[in-house]
Amino acid sequence: MLISLKDIVKQYGSGENAVQALKGVDFAIDQKEFVAIMGKSGCGKTTLINIMATILLPDSGTYELDGKMIHEFGERELAICKRRTVAVIFQNYNLVEELTIENNIILPFLFDKRKYDRSYFERIVEDLGIGSLIEKYPAQLSGGEKQRAAIARALLIQPKVILADEPTGNLDNENAARVMSMLRLCVDAYQQTVVMVTHDKDMAQYADRIVTMRDGKIV
Repeated sequence: MLISLKDIVKQYGSGENAVQALKGVDFAIDQKEFVAIMGKSGCGKTTLINIMATILLPDSGTYELDGKMIHEFGERELAICKRRTVAVIFQNYNLVEELTIENNIILPFLFDKRKYDRSYFERIVEDLGIGSLIEKYPAQLSGGEKQRAAIARALLIQPKVILADEPTGNLDNENAARVMSMLRLCVDAYQQTVVMVTHDKDMAQYADRIVTMRDGKIV
């Protein structure tokens, strides 16, 4: 088992304005598994994936990732975890407009002052079909190409888990299907674990397992 969340609770606000986003969530994911999380808007799925990404911390409960209790990490350990252990693919791509696609892909290594494997980089951009685009800037790319660049950035750090929050939400059907094929490739060819939030049943079919959330719980 790669990820284990037990009795995860997360609340926003306090008093009469309190909203309980997660109500004791139990969730486990195996290595090299592709899991899709589905549910209506407001059900807690984005909160859950943000906790797995260490963007948010739970109010209570335990989060174990690759044998480490993430909820017990200090500030420095969390920062390292975000740069090396967990990779996040966002709906809006999160590319830096002033940087080339190549520099966007290697950006985590620049922040971390680490070297990256150039041959691995070249394999990734070739497999994702963006090898001819790496000298361009985000504004010169389509939405699908930008998302493939974001996937390349996630793959390059060789994380323990790739988390994708509505990765096809801004794409047309053709580009959405291609991006989903690339996420499937992450699992099948790169031996990654992928957890994706989506509202699209067609996109969820690419996953090995579909998990449904309702009112802050997994059902």
